[in-house]
Amino acid sequence: MTKEIICIDNIIIEIKRKKVKNISLKINKDKTITISANNKIKIEKLKDIVNSKKDWILKNLDKIDIHQIKSGKNNPIEYITGEEIKLQGNQYKLLVLENKKNKIEIEENIIYLYTLDTTSYKEKKKILDKFFKIKAQELFENSLDKMLDVISIYNVAKPELKLRKMKSRWGSCNRTTKKITINYELVKAPQSCLEYVIIHELIHFLVAGHNKNFYNYMTILMPDWKTRKKLLNEQHLL
Repeated sequence: MTKEIICIDNIIIEIKRKKVKNISLKINKDKTITISANNKIKIEKLKDIVNSKKDWILKNLDKIDIHQIKSGKNNPIEYITGEEIKLQGNQYKLLVLENKKNKIEIEENIIYLYTLDTTSYKEKKKILDKFFKIKAQELFENSLDKMLDVISIYNVAKPELKLRKMKSRWGSCNRTTKKITINYELVKAPQSCLEYVIIHELIHFLVAGHNKNFYNYMTILMPDWKTRKKLLNEQHLL
């Protein structure tokens, strides 16, 4: 059965149809939100209730965030409706919906994940990972071409591009094999941060280490590189 969903100002609420007299709005510890009502209550009325409670919802979601920060919790993604997904520096809400065909769609600030089995963690992870890998490959290739134009005055040849998850590095350069490896997690960061990492690695084809000469190239080719580096560190992706 297809889920009934209310989406208001990037807030996603799942409607639970039950044999109850009263309407009940609940915020769960995992930040998912449900509203329970019987089948006679029209969705327009439920939307009005959610609208009237919007400030209360936002306030309590903030309380959950603050509690998790204070308790040091960093919960891994569970691929459930209402979770926040980061992509290219923007925050999206995940909305999981039942569908015969697996697919991902993005509309405004919502990522729609369609799958036949909405309860399967493994299947949902597989669908979203595939989408991110395709997105990352396209994004990284385009950014590499853009930065090659920037550094073209120094005749740096186009290297082979590899994407890989790395725990402590944004990128690496192999001058011998003419390859650069970029951290896959950068798909979550703003475009300007990705470009900073790529130009950084391309400059290593000119200068091996991080000496004064290296940073002179950085300043010439990307005058605002320090601002971009600071923004990248603020993403907390590593």
